[in-house]
Amino acid sequence: MNGKKILRRGFVLLAGPYLLMWSLGGIASAESGYEIKRFRCDQKRKVGEIARLRVEIQNNGSTDPGTVLVVFGIQAGSELLVEEGATVFVEPGEEEEKKFLYSINSGGTITWHASIDGDEALCTTRVRGGEPVLPPGDGDDDDDSEPGPGPIGANIIAMHDSGSRQYEKHCNECHAEVHSRTSLDSAIPAAHVAMMPFAAGKVGEDKQCTWCHRSVDLVQGTQPAGVSKASLSKRVDIRLCAMCHGPSGPGKQFYQASLNLTDGPELYDLTCAACHKPLVDSELRGKPASKIREAIDDNKGGMAPLGVLSDTQITAIAAALEE
Repeated sequence: MNGKKILRRGFVLLAGPYLLMWSLGGIASAESGYEIKRFRCDQKRKVGEIARLRVEIQNNGSTDPGTVLVVFGIQAGSELLVEEGATVFVEPGEEEEKKFLYSINSGGTITWHASIDGDEALCTTRVRGGEPVLPPGDGDDDDDSEPGPGPIGANIIAMHDSGSRQYEKHCNECHAEVHSRTSLDSAIPAAHVAMMPFAAGKVGEDKQCTWCHRSVDLVQGTQPAGVSKASLSKRVDIRLCAMCHGPSGPGKQFYQASLNLTDGPELYDLTCAACHKPLVDSELRGKPASKIREAIDDNKGGMAPLGVLSDTQITAIAAALEE
């Protein structure tokens, strides 16, 4: 069933009272509007893993300034558990792919649904492990407690925690839009667009993201995330910025002090660990300074931005790798 469109234009009734969709041919027709060309999901997952959904959409001629793609999941015997909308706008005749991630917290088959402009598609994921979801009405009839949250949902804190089983290291699965952001002044490129070419790592790969964004701060202050008015943020060590934007760097000066670190382990952690693992189990163990400099000069693995490191600093990194 995965990837195959099996519903289109008409009346759909699913999961009892939990979902009702109606689209009228000629009003919400995929023939003249947006169409789901392909809907893919992971066929098999385990409890605690992340399910990936990909929806390929084509505009067959709609001139609407954007329309909403709705994706939701129903797990066997349960109510509507997940629903998410994403605004889509592509020029007539062009295509776009939207990606969604969900952590899975219970066993049983999940049927994913995608709908846009009256066009619909289904995809299923079989989840192993954990307890299956009980159908409504099963269990203790005397339990009047309020139902808890659904068993499926994106646990964004766990997804960003490298120590979690649910850690999702593929940054671009959710954050690809940073590569095309625009600033309020069209003459000034947005930060990611301007700086990605100067980040260590192969262009467009996830290691470029983690080179700058080494740690994540998703819950700010002492209030719960749902109450706090502080926005989600990612922390960047400004010493990385000062490498190029300090007084002696090649970029425009934004900082009063340059990166004057000479401590080998600290330099390695700041500039190398994101791509080559922590120092204790580094992939570069035993690499001499000459080989490190050669890799930088040859832009091996996108290392050219580290050309701002001095010979003294590279020697210190090499010494740390020998310990």
